[in-house]
Amino acid sequence: MSMSTFGVHRALASGVSWLLRSRNEHGWWQDFDIAGPSDEWVTGFVGAALSEVPSAAVDTAVAGAWRRLARRRWWSAGWGYNVFVPSDADSTVWALRLAQGAGVGRSLRVRRTLAFLARHQGPSGGIATFAERSAISKFIAVPSHIRLTGWSAEHVCVSAVAAAVLPDFYRQRILGFLRTRQRLDGSWTPYWWSDDEYATAVVVEALRMAPQSSDEVRIDAAAAWALGRLGQDGSVRTTLAPEGSPFATAFALRVLLAAEPSPQITAAVGSAIYWLSQSQRSDGRWPSSARMRVPPPNVIDPSTVAWGIGGTGAGSVGNVVVDQNGIFTTAAVVVALAKACGSAALLPSA
Repeated sequence: MSMSTFGVHRALASGVSWLLRSRNEHGWWQDFDIAGPSDEWVTGFVGAALSEVPSAAVDTAVAGAWRRLARRRWWSAGWGYNVFVPSDADSTVWALRLAQGAGVGRSLRVRRTLAFLARHQGPSGGIATFAERSAISKFIAVPSHIRLTGWSAEHVCVSAVAAAVLPDFYRQRILGFLRTRQRLDGSWTPYWWSDDEYATAVVVEALRMAPQSSDEVRIDAAAAWALGRLGQDGSVRTTLAPEGSPFATAFALRVLLAAEPSPQITAAVGSAIYWLSQSQRSDGRWPSSARMRVPPPNVIDPSTVAWGIGGTGAGSVGNVVVDQNGIFTTAAVVVALAKACGSAALLPSA
């Protein structure tokens, strides 16, 4: 399947317009519901996603999102899930990616935050979500006999995103860590996400930043894995989205876009784009399918967890939570389509 360039641009423009309308009355993007809704982390992710799209209206929204984040947490160098949750590396990385997109990557606040983020780099070169354990332990009221060995471990999904913002010395160590974590099937496994497509896409894009000769083999293996994940209709089907997951499909598409083109990859890219465009709702959003998982804090390997669905509250562990508002999913698809279009999109003017 394929579709016209105009059709892809129209889907992208409609998704961007919906995201611009989906901010709350204070200008934040909010999604998920664990320790209340997330605004800092989600706003960082969505703002960074929109910064991939050239538009005056988008530029204004991205700049406004950064101003809101910059005014938050004046007492801390980082950001968190929301204002009540202690700062973590993952939320902080997405705020920094937003700052890059807003063109303020050299500001004093950003430089201070980079030092905070660097303290999360572990001995293997990866980035831990929580380096300071006392604050988050107190927040979730974890019993004293349970250690945070899982949440404070080096995480592939966080490390790969951080590679784009940290200086070269830290980046090279991150890339070394990521190279050792590829699975035999060509994929990478995230800690905080149910879909391996997320981690595999952000790792492949990180490797593209400073590739070694052996990285082509790694990226080819990842692309072969992604091809196997796409069904005949161009979608990735998951347990919670048997009809197809826009979130997982968007990240599988990004893996293929980062690989060397071939007739098979080109055909799969076209099918994935077509399916994503067809699965878009009439208002411009995509159905909720971003599946964040919250392992028990002492669990290093999430594959050992028996997962429940939809837990809420600061102490919820072993649960999978979907973005109920569809904001996170829509932002993920917008990035994938923008990359597919080479950012040459027909976009809203307001």
